[in-house]
Amino acid sequence: MSIQLQTVSAFLNELSVKSPTPGGGAVAGLFCAVSSALGNMVVAYSEGKASLKEHEQLHQDCMTFLMKAVEESLLLADADAEAYQKVSDLWRLPENDALRASKWDETFIEAATIPLKTMELSERVLITLNTLVGKSNAMLNSDLAIA
Repeated sequence: MSIQLQTVSAFLNELSVKSPTPGGGAVAGLFCAVSSALGNMVVAYSEGKASLKEHEQLHQDCMTFLMKAVEESLLLADADAEAYQKVSDLWRLPENDALRASKWDETFIEAATIPLKTMELSERVLITLNTLVGKSNAMLNSDLAIA
């Protein structure tokens, strides 16, 4: 089941059992989505404040990016779980299996590429959040720091 369609409790239960997926990459994607959404909350509380009017365009740009980052990171979380499940399935085949040999490189490259994309997106989210420091509602500084 798609991570984004699960309840938090269901995801945590699935994560805590002896199963190859979801794993660290899915968690990284989910945390990136949570961070992006929290950053959007900070922006939402900053919009329309007279004292922050000069940062209005920054707020709009950040909100647009962070909304897309939520969607992208959830897709990456699901993609990571799917890719690692393929690795796990391939790993179970006998070493001399023709399917294992033919799919080995492609499967492992895909499984390694998705976490790299998640890391790159996470870095872009962090850079975006850093641009909001001192340019967003000060009452939400702790939320921005957590994001």
